Amino acid sequence: MERVTRRREEEEEEEEEEEEEEEEEEEEEEEEEEEEEEEEEEEEEEEEEEEEEEEEEEEEEEEEEEEEEEEEEEEEEEEEEEQEEEEEEEEEEEEEERRERCEEEERDRGEEMRLREEWRDGGDERRGGEEMRLRGGDEVERRVEGWRRGRWGGDEVERRVEGWRRGGE
Repeated sequence: MERVTRRREEEEEEEEEEEEEEEEEEEEEEEEEEEEEEEEEEEEEEEEEEEEEEEEEEEEEEEEEEEEEEEEEEEEEEEEEEQEEEEEEEEEEEEEERRERCEEEERDRGEEMRLREEWRDGGDERRGGEEMRLRGGDEVERRVEGWRRGRWGGDEVERRVEGWRRGGE
């Protein structure tokens, strides 16, 4: 009887030990599973962080590209404005030169008309004496010399001078 009791006790002890071992194993497995889950969560978090960082980098790159495009557009606009200003200045200068040429031509025509009238007047008086013809001719020569120095081109002056020498035409 004692043996049976002892045996039972031993069996119970063994069962208890086995149960404890099983419990320990289960606990260990649970811990391992928890650790694995935690690791997976950490990995997921890291991946999410990496994705967020990549998205931020992409956004920054896009912003930089947009800024560069804006700067290029501004530079192009500035260049266009400068070109327009230069063209306007050139047009204004050309207009001013045209106006000055017209005014000078107008003055020259007036001077030419006046000289022709003087020559004609001198021509009428010339019929009365050689002295008046010379005086009129000298005046024409003096004025022509002034024109040779800057008012008209050389060929035009020579043509007009020859005409005046012949009688004012």
